[in-house]
Amino acid sequence: MILRKREKMIFWLCLVIVGITVIYVFAIEPYYQYWQGIDGTLRAKQQVLTKSKALQEQKEDLEKDYSRLRKLLPAQGAIGEYASRFIIKVERIARDNGVNKISSITPLPIKQAEGYQIIAAQINMEAGIGSLTRFLYVLATGPNLMRIESLQVNNSIENPHPLKIQVVVSTMYIDAGGESAL
Repeated sequence: MILRKREKMIFWLCLVIVGITVIYVFAIEPYYQYWQGIDGTLRAKQQVLTKSKALQEQKEDLEKDYSRLRKLLPAQGAIGEYASRFIIKVERIARDNGVNKISSITPLPIKQAEGYQIIAAQINMEAGIGSLTRFLYVLATGPNLMRIESLQVNNSIENPHPLKIQVVVSTMYIDAGGESAL
């Protein structure tokens, strides 16, 4: 088969276009994607490095604040003793704020956190709305570093007063040289 000059030119032009497309798809684009991935990785690592440098610059100030706060915390014994004192303290706060009846206080499993442990207790009680708000306010704002994890109020139509309440309260325990938060 003999091709004319114009057909040869169109053939070679198509061949060049196909060749360029193949080179682009199988060589240039993967190479570009590879460098884009490296660029993204480098940017992410630069951001982490920047944040780490900022934290490193603040490290001395943070350590001073941490030391100052640790000195404010009274020394405690073993975690079991600490958990017992925590439950007694919660019960005392409840009674001091007019909670009518505490039906149960159940210690929850101790959770590990970074540098400290979380001690929690579930309290089932009955109280009026005024007593409940005072109790929760004292827990949340007191100097005992306690936190209200959850609160559930159950009320029946037959007997709306007092409210049946289930609250989970937690605190932290730092075991470094016998110092902790309660």
